[in-house]
Amino acid sequence: MTIAVPFAFNPQWTGMIWTLEASLVYIFATLEKQPHLRLSSLIIYIMAVIMQLGDYHASSQTLLAGSFIGTLLTVTGGMTIFFVWQNMRESEGAIWEKNAQYAVLLSIFIYSLILPMLVFMQLGTMMVWAIYSVISAFWQRNKMNTAISICTLLYTLGALFLMLDLMFSWRHHYIYFFITAGCFVASAYWLHNPRWLIGNQRKFGWLNKCFGWIILIIAVSVGIYATSSLLLEPFMSFLGKPLWWILLPTFAFIAMVARVFNWREANSASFAFLPLFFLYMLSPLGVASHPVVSAFLLSAAGLLHLFILNNQNEEQTSRKVMRVLGLLMFTILWTKLCGLLGVKHLSGAWCIAAWIIVPTIMHLYVLRRYPQPENRQGRYRVIGFLLLGAGWTLFTGMLGKQYLNSVWEIGAWLLVPTFMHLYALKKYVTPKAYQVWQHVLGFLILGSGWAFFVRQLGEYYFGGVWMQLSALLLPLTAWFIIDKQEEHPYLQQHQEAYLLWNRLACVFYSIIWLVAVNWQTPLATSPLPYIALLNPIAMVSAGILLYGWRQIAIKPVYKYTQKYAQIVVLVLAFYLLNAEVMRVWHFYMGVKWQLLSLLASIGLQASLSIVWAIVAIALMVTGNQVKQRYRWLLGAGLMAVVVLKLFIVELSNTDSIARIISFIVVGLLLLLVGWFAPLPPEEE
Repeated sequence: MTIAVPFAFNPQWTGMIWTLEASLVYIFATLEKQPHLRLSSLIIYIMAVIMQLGDYHASSQTLLAGSFIGTLLTVTGGMTIFFVWQNMRESEGAIWEKNAQYAVLLSIFIYSLILPMLVFMQLGTMMVWAIYSVISAFWQRNKMNTAISICTLLYTLGALFLMLDLMFSWRHHYIYFFITAGCFVASAYWLHNPRWLIGNQRKFGWLNKCFGWIILIIAVSVGIYATSSLLLEPFMSFLGKPLWWILLPTFAFIAMVARVFNWREANSASFAFLPLFFLYMLSPLGVASHPVVSAFLLSAAGLLHLFILNNQNEEQTSRKVMRVLGLLMFTILWTKLCGLLGVKHLSGAWCIAAWIIVPTIMHLYVLRRYPQPENRQGRYRVIGFLLLGAGWTLFTGMLGKQYLNSVWEIGAWLLVPTFMHLYALKKYVTPKAYQVWQHVLGFLILGSGWAFFVRQLGEYYFGGVWMQLSALLLPLTAWFIIDKQEEHPYLQQHQEAYLLWNRLACVFYSIIWLVAVNWQTPLATSPLPYIALLNPIAMVSAGILLYGWRQIAIKPVYKYTQKYAQIVVLVLAFYLLNAEVMRVWHFYMGVKWQLLSLLASIGLQASLSIVWAIVAIALMVTGNQVKQRYRWLLGAGLMAVVVLKLFIVELSNTDSIARIISFIVVGLLLLLVGWFAPLPPEEE
């Protein structure tokens, strides 16, 4: 009878009759447990499918022309056979039957694709295929079936293919795109959340997860495009034409669906909003036509990001990571907005302030929100602190350059680094190994800067010798404070930094200053007259040496180098005395402050010989009194230099009265010291 059907009917009716026959026979064979009848019915159905394929051809009204009833009957018959096999069999069945059912499912898939093509063009077919995707995803929710999951993905890809063709031909169908995107979202949800995904079957769920993610990504992309089609033309003149604002509705919908249905994968997908928004906002297209619009949309994006974060579990690592990334990215975006506004409406230093105001606010918020960071977070805060310090230093420096003179501009550059350093010493806990160098380097660098600033002030307002004295003001003051306040708790807490290294830095600076100013050409002391030994340079230099000599005797920090430190002070005192003698001849006798002129002055040479002899006698006498052999020997060595100088320098001028006077004075001094201050015995 089955074989006789093609002789009585055309191929179209033959296919329909065979489909109906195969469906009824399969139901009967399944109920009666007749495998040979089930095999026969499956063969008949495959023959009907093949027979039906020859009935289709192209059409101008629809995508395809052919028998709609025959196609519908083929799909319905195949679904009946597959449904009966899946739900009414008592055992797993034979391998042949399972493979045959896959062929039936493939036939259902092919004819279900053809069915809307017989009625609609691209748009209608796309909508029907999207609905197919939802139906197939919903169908597999109760029982795992890999073939149906694959069909769901294929329906989605088919609808996407037709949509891509429609995108380039007609833009005014965004409502259909929204519906299609909604169907894709529903399909992805059912693939991600089937009821059978429990127990041992979890290991088979990875395919559903992959397909669901693919469909969800397609849904988000279609939603973004539909939003652009809906909003781009009516709002283009106001919002411009960037993509970043059309991301908001799509991801807001995804986040809302994820929250309502507790959809974990959608929660994760909503995280894509932040990097997409950030990257496009940084591009030149990410600027609206009005800054108020940019600020509003940035605020809306921030609220959406907070909503997405609240959908996540508090303990999830992704939530913590995205919270940090969100804070960083929105800081950059707001900084860009404020900076561009500053470039457009401000100038000079105020333009710089526009770029750094937002990072500063966010940094202060982080410090207040997370007062006790981990080690790694602490390092990141230090980096941010340094960058902001550099930014505000540039701002105050440019502000000083814009409104102040060149001298006070230096103070403007130093103001912020000093404040930041003091704040860092108070707020940031540095590892113990680096605390000393943090205090020492800050003291040296900032101290040098402020010392230079005070020196420039002295040069600008006073000039002359007062400029030289102003260069010593801050280091000498710091030295005095450290010595007088060394019992202060803060200095005791950082003894190595302040009581050792920073104090030594002040001492060495004072020594370098003393050597430099007494070597340079003497400057005017106006409004005061120059008085030998009572001029500012001589008095301050002598005061430094006297104070240093006293500190060497009483400070334990010098106890291991006391002898050498005293020798240094004596050498500096001898250097200062020579410089003062030279200044006297420079100011009163008119000798030029040049090496050759000073050496050629016989009067100056005689004065130096007398002064050297007096110093040598003083060293020898005091060495004898305190029983310090090295001091007496130092004086004797100096006296030998004096005698040698008399024979080499003074004797070269045979008619000089100064030569005669110097010989007489030195000779008398030698007689006195030989009688009253002989060489002391060796120290035990």
